Amino acid sequence: MRNGRIWIAAGLLFAAGVWLFAPSRQHEDTNYLVVVSWGGSFQEAQREVLFRPFTAATGIQIIEETGPTAARVQAMAQSGRAEWDVALMTPADVLRLGRAGYLAKVDQSHPELAPLLPDLDPRAILDHGVGDFFSSKVMAYGTDDYSAEHHPRTWAEFWDVERFPGLRVIDAGDWTMPPIEYALLADGVEPDDLYPLDFERAYASIGRLAPHVLKFSDSPVMAAQALVDGEASLAAVTLGRIAQLKAQGAPVGFEWNQGLMEVNYWVIMENTDHIEAATRFIAFAARPEIQAAMSRLQPLGPSNRRAFEFLAPERARQLPTYPENLERQIFVDAGYWAREDASGKSNAERNAELWREFVLGQ
Repeated sequence: MRNGRIWIAAGLLFAAGVWLFAPSRQHEDTNYLVVVSWGGSFQEAQREVLFRPFTAATGIQIIEETGPTAARVQAMAQSGRAEWDVALMTPADVLRLGRAGYLAKVDQSHPELAPLLPDLDPRAILDHGVGDFFSSKVMAYGTDDYSAEHHPRTWAEFWDVERFPGLRVIDAGDWTMPPIEYALLADGVEPDDLYPLDFERAYASIGRLAPHVLKFSDSPVMAAQALVDGEASLAAVTLGRIAQLKAQGAPVGFEWNQGLMEVNYWVIMENTDHIEAATRFIAFAARPEIQAAMSRLQPLGPSNRRAFEFLAPERARQLPTYPENLERQIFVDAGYWAREDASGKSNAERNAELWREFVLGQ
């Protein structure tokens, strides 16, 4: 969901089922929003259940772009010209960008948003963002090598190459969810003791597994595809990708236990002229019926707990925020990743440096 960047120049754009010209940001017209998401099948689903229904309900056109990055948001804020209005961002990016003043605070008293907040998971509510869906990083396996009865159920077992032989795929250290938390879990750290992260211990753990790692994944499809192709036996995979492949009959399975959860947030650019429309969009995205419609198309956990009232029980049990699944997983502490030291360097930036050192040492 997170790779690729398509910058759409002013010209013909597809929005709400019709072709239209993108308005200049210098115009006074406020009857549109530029919304940035992650592309692929995820954004196709958003177009169907969120973007078009929002336009139908409000008359506000959605102009789509893909590839929301912190660097792009920072550049727009520093230039004083918001080319986007709303974007879907990772939690650590939201915290860093909000702290730097590059995002607008979400008006939680807005009449369309305020009634929804009590039904949202508290972790989905930040000063500068409202959580959309929870996603999970899970242990997955190829069914030619393992089965529902016999596969790793903890990260320590995932690291156990004698009991569970075969090549692995885990995340690159500079990818969306670095392998730090699950490398520490594999090394015996209890979930409640993960933070503050012991980076030295984590990289020692990764180093022990490295001879059995086929690839360090730096794309949303690489790990799952390696399982489908039979190149690897085990992989750390985003739930949405592996669940869809399994539903399509691919020879794969996955484990809920010790899945690592995070939520992406809708945010508003600091310099946008469309604050009111942007807030209405975020409120619309938080509605339980909208989130339920999205969860029927994508295996994502609604942040609005009332969304489960609109879902069939069989589908609800397949989602990461279904209560029985939720209690078996671990929530990633985005605040820790965004925290800065005295030099102004965040833990995420520190980790990126450690990853480069690790790669050079291999």
